[in-house]
Amino acid sequence: ELSGKHRQMSQIRPKASAAWNISGEPCSGAAIDGTDIDSDPELKPAIKCDCSYNASTVCHITRL
Repeated sequence: ELSGKHRQMSQIRPKASAAWNISGEPCSGAAIDGTDIDSDPELKPAIKCDCSYNASTVCHITRL
C-alpha cells in the first residue's frame, strides 16, 4: 500500500515540502499527530494515517 502511495506522491505537483517524509516512514509526524493538514500550505501534498490497527502496529492511510 505504501510503496504505491510513494509513487503517486512523487508524481504530484507541487512537490512535497521538506516537512513531509516521503522516503522513510510516511505514517509519522504530521500524518499521525493533531496537525490540521488542510490549513497549512507547507504540508501540501499530505497524508493522514490511522495507526490503531493490530494493537497499533499497522497503519492505514486515511486521507491523501
